[in-house]
Amino acid sequence: MTEHLETALAMSAAPQHVGDGATIYLLRRGRYVLHRRGSNHFTCFVVRTVARFDLQSPDTLIPICFDEEGTRTIAPIHFDTARYREQGMSMAEIRTMISEGFENGGYAPPARTGISYMISPVLNLPDGKGGVWNYPPHFMIYAPYVTNEEVDATPDRGGGWLPWINNVGPHGMIIVPVGQRERERIRSDHRDLLQEVDKFLQTQN
Repeated sequence: MTEHLETALAMSAAPQHVGDGATIYLLRRGRYVLHRRGSNHFTCFVVRTVARFDLQSPDTLIPICFDEEGTRTIAPIHFDTARYREQGMSMAEIRTMISEGFENGGYAPPARTGISYMISPVLNLPDGKGGVWNYPPHFMIYAPYVTNEEVDATPDRGGGWLPWINNVGPHGMIIVPVGQRERERIRSDHRDLLQEVDKFLQTQN
């Protein structure tokens, strides 16, 4: 992916005033490299591999922007996952490495409440079958070890607009979807970016 497109995608994860001042990392052959040092405490990049799925997709594009606490505790897992995959590890092996990292103190849950942004119109999540599906823009609030049963929430309750817990465990997060009006505005604001992404994805297939 070109620097221009990947930077624009990473910045699209957050509100403009946040993305404009965020630190940006770009993925280059299994390594996230610093592209731009920011002026605020947010870090943005594009996730291309999700460890919990055995079958990955080249169309996976997940722009995400972490605050300082998420950058310290959660971003390293994304960075390591990309590096492990480049080294040829299977997804099962990567999951084992992550689990062992929590056991030996290499990884840690967030120590305080914080937020990460995922409000890009491009959220192509792997479907576990080799394809992707587009997830709605949303915010994430860190909620280590909180379960959906505790807060009586499920991903599909309320037609997709109520919060729920994703990735239950040390890096669990409360997903807060944006409203339909906001989704439409986001797509309108990023019309040119969506066209660029479509062109890029055509080269992946």
